[in-house]
Amino acid sequence: MSNSEHLATVMVNAFIDAVDRGVDLVPVVADSTSTAKIAPFIKRFPGRLVNVGIAEQTLVGAAAGLALGGKVAVTCNAAPFLISRANEQIKVDVCYNNTNVKLFGLNAGASYGPLASTHHSIDDIAILRGFGNIEIYAPSSPGECRQIIDYALAHVGPVYIRLRR
Repeated sequence: MSNSEHLATVMVNAFIDAVDRGVDLVPVVADSTSTAKIAPFIKRFPGRLVNVGIAEQTLVGAAAGLALGGKVAVTCNAAPFLISRANEQIKVDVCYNNTNVKLFGLNAGASYGPLASTHHSIDDIAILRGFGNIEIYAPSSPGECRQIIDYALAHVGPVYIRLRR
């Protein structure tokens, strides 16, 4: 693992390794397969990914339902849309109900650069801290990212992992 490896690539490799170890993991995306760099997972495990389209509220609701059914549900979506558009579903479906959902906020902060403020997430951590019952992580390196993801997938309960671009 190099220090320049994209954190979304680290995420996908961790998902593949987890499924290989027997973790009943289901990624849920909102038309974000490219952003999530999840093609290697889809190729390895066809039919295991759920793509709800551009519908962040459905993304989180579906993940909560999968988790309540015994799956390890992982959402992979651009951080500003995941947190802002699905705010109530994260609070109620995930945090209040302590569901085993792992929320991956991709390209967090201002890392979308020229796409401007609609694509920046500078308040995601502050918003989620107000909900309680969720662990929040912002790894700074590929190695740290992998350790946090491995921990999160083994932990039972809500986790938000904020990944920079």
